[in-house]
Amino acid sequence: MGNSQTRVETSHSSEERQYETLKLDLVDKYPIKISIEQSLQLFGIFNGKRTLTWSDIIKKGSQLNFRKCVDCKIEVTKLYNMQKDLEEWIRYEKVSLDDYSDLGLWSPNPFLHFQCNIGDLILKRTSIQPHHLVKGGVQFDILWERYGLTPELMALLKYTPEDWIELGIQAKHLEQFNETQWQAVFGNLRRKDVLVYVRQK
Repeated sequence: MGNSQTRVETSHSSEERQYETLKLDLVDKYPIKISIEQSLQLFGIFNGKRTLTWSDIIKKGSQLNFRKCVDCKIEVTKLYNMQKDLEEWIRYEKVSLDDYSDLGLWSPNPFLHFQCNIGDLILKRTSIQPHHLVKGGVQFDILWERYGLTPELMALLKYTPEDWIELGIQAKHLEQFNETQWQAVFGNLRRKDVLVYVRQK
């Protein structure tokens, strides 16, 4: 009886190890080859490796993250292939809004993925450009209705008229601007000309 139980336990233990190995293989499907210099920067002198894997980044106690990898000149394309699910990077706190300008391959929505607000957008306007927002599926109407964008905040963002049009500003929004607000956002462009152009889009 004892030998039989031992065999069963050994068999289960073997199956568990195989399952863990299989999970690891799936997680680390795209290891990244790294140089000796990169290895020293990422892992230190005593833990050198010649590949970087997703397991390395997410293992308990790891100080590795997206920014450190990019700073070590690892191509973003390779990081994307290693882990294409942006939600996983976020879940393990390995990426943040500060990395936004380098996350183009993931097409992130800063409001949905990083709980961004208009204030954040203003503070990071040099790194979060209008074309990033468009690529991430952000539309002007959502900014206006859901996130509280106003003409005054638009002026602080300092986007060009072309940027606002690309984001999908509509005549119904433009009609709410008073003269001071219009001047702050659109400068010397004539209101009627912009309205005509927007209505034709």
